[in-house]
Amino acid sequence: MESYSLKKPANQAEQLNGFWLVTLMLNDEIPFAACLGTFFHFDAAPQIPLTLFQYGQDNTSNSYQFLTQQALPQAVIEHSLELYSDADDVMPHLEPPASPVLILGDGLYMANAFALAKHRSLQTANTVTNVILASETAFPFMVKPARYLMNEMPAEAIGASTLLEDWHIQNRLASQQGLPGCFEGSIDEMFTEWLQAKHYQMQASGEIENWQVVVFSENSVQKKCLQASQSFDWVELVGIFNLKT
Repeated sequence: MESYSLKKPANQAEQLNGFWLVTLMLNDEIPFAACLGTFFHFDAAPQIPLTLFQYGQDNTSNSYQFLTQQALPQAVIEHSLELYSDADDVMPHLEPPASPVLILGDGLYMANAFALAKHRSLQTANTVTNVILASETAFPFMVKPARYLMNEMPAEAIGASTLLEDWHIQNRLASQQGLPGCFEGSIDEMFTEWLQAKHYQMQASGEIENWQVVVFSENSVQKKCLQASQSFDWVELVGIFNLKT
């Protein structure tokens, strides 16, 4: 178990649909690769998992934002001095960096999709990063009509995360709750449709694109995504994680 000391007390802000955003500043920087594919927690509230949403806020590399689906007790916010992580490994580098990447983020794990998408937008110029987010309930943001066309996505998936689009990240949403603008189904089902549509596009154009896919989800969903991808030799699943509670 890794631990990181807080420079000052954390604070939290309620988001839409029962999500909370926890912002904190640490004395030392956490390597970005060690922030993904794991849950963080405070010692006094180990039952409330935190997933990295953004880093480098307030113009400092030691500032972090984490997403959670439960408010932390105020005493934990005011008095916690250490942040803990149960990370067993680190996120592998996406190679080659210029390859197009699709990031899948399911439920609370979607926070890591935001973090990796933002990281790629800052670190790697002129590359393609697409995102699919899914939620069993709702999203921590308002679903808005997408600004960008994505012909490889299901026709009913016309909603998107505005924040990702502000970062020039094309994205689409999946939900099994009949949310307007979302694909009606699970994230692995939407991924399967994306694979088939992409394959058809490449056959029609005669141009092959080699995609890397990162999956942040429960293990059972990861297995479904892996099985769906095995029929396509132009896609590689990289750095899939079973985030542990």
